[in-house]
Amino acid sequence: MTNNDGRRAERLSILRALAVCLDNTAEVLGLVAESEGDDDAVHSLTTRFGFDRLQARAILAMQVRRFSRTEKAILNSEIAAMETEAEGQLAVETSPSET
Repeated sequence: MTNNDGRRAERLSILRALAVCLDNTAEVLGLVAESEGDDDAVHSLTTRFGFDRLQARAILAMQVRRFSRTEKAILNSEIAAMETEAEGQLAVETSPSET
């Protein structure tokens, strides 16, 4: 895996966590609101949703405007594009080479 592939996989992981967050807005906001601070919020998010620390921190860093329907659609489009790109790269990497 190249460094670029690693960054792309990390980005996709974060986007997927953000999508889960947007699908569970009230619960996520409730968990964060009831937390004593960032570390407690991270713990609550990782426990409830199975996020890793990076994903939970990305959720805490979200701007409120990201909860709009338009932003959610943009996020889901980016996830779909990245997944399609990853599938295409995997197909190229696993296809038999022509000699």
